[in-house]
Amino acid sequence: MADFQKEVIEASFQKPVVVDFWAEWCGPCRFLGPVIEELAQEAQGRWKLVKVNTEEQPDIAAQFQIRGIPNLKIFYKGQVVTELSGALPKPQLQKWLEENLPDERKKELKRLLLNIEEGTNTISDLEAFIKNHPDIEEAKAELVKKIWISDLEKAYQNVNGLSFKYEDLKNDIETLRNFLSSDFNDKSVQQYLTEAREALQEQNIEKTLDLLIQSIMIDKKCCEEIARKTVIAIFHLLGESHELTQKYRRKFSMALY
Repeated sequence: MADFQKEVIEASFQKPVVVDFWAEWCGPCRFLGPVIEELAQEAQGRWKLVKVNTEEQPDIAAQFQIRGIPNLKIFYKGQVVTELSGALPKPQLQKWLEENLPDERKKELKRLLLNIEEGTNTISDLEAFIKNHPDIEEAKAELVKKIWISDLEKAYQNVNGLSFKYEDLKNDIETLRNFLSSDFNDKSVQQYLTEAREALQEQNIEKTLDLLIQSIMIDKKCCEEIARKTVIAIFHLLGESHELTQKYRRKFSMALY
């Protein structure tokens, strides 16, 4: 490479730069190379890929203490922020990049979510952020967590296209949709489950939990354990620190056992 300083160090002040240290003789490098190149192309310019052949650039390899290859280093604002040694399959490598690539937009998202909690921003602002940055899945996941009570179908539309990382969130939304569309044939708990469904549709989550737990106390196995599954999904969506989760967690456990 003619100018590492310009292509990597200076460029990293504009966007993250991923440097792939490799060599022709290295088998794992031949596996990793096409994968990281494909991910760089899919990133559409959000970060830059630079490849350094350690045989042709031993001085650069020595400068950054490359002891084994393949080695990936992420540079940002002139500094190495993290590194990875060895080759990973595409899904794991993509996850590593998502977790480690600096992204100013994610900082903006965190500020926005905090402002929504404090009341200085609204859900509409979060939806506008998603429209401007459709690749940030975390924003869609946060929207789902904020609107599932008021608009379950809209939550489903937003969660449906998310990656496997958000599979648990998808499952929770699916569980609630299944509960709302189910028929309750067991006479012993039919009234409780029907009223719980109505309470959920009316956005009364506390009443929903109360009725579901009452039905579990009568017949926990009814309707393929739909009450138990729905309570767990609601707890997940509310979060462990939510007052309703804390209030009903013990009652739920006692009903089960």
